[in-house]
Amino acid sequence: MIGEFMEMIQIKQQKEVFYRYVNKEGNVVSLRAIGTPLIGENGDVEQVLITANVNIIQHEKRPKMISVPM
Repeated sequence: MIGEFMEMIQIKQQKEVFYRYVNKEGNVVSLRAIGTPLIGENGDVEQVLITANVNIIQHEKRPKMISVPM
């Protein structure tokens, strides 16, 4: 993600990134971040504004099936 935002600073344009991974609990974590360079009067990037949304989809544990002899 840092590489994408470094590129944003170089090109001086807004950049949006998406990441999705499964954490150790088995939940799906989605991240959407938008970086906006704030350009000063001299045309250089003076600050960067980053907003992010995180969504966690919990993995439901299903009960184990057991065999019952008949």
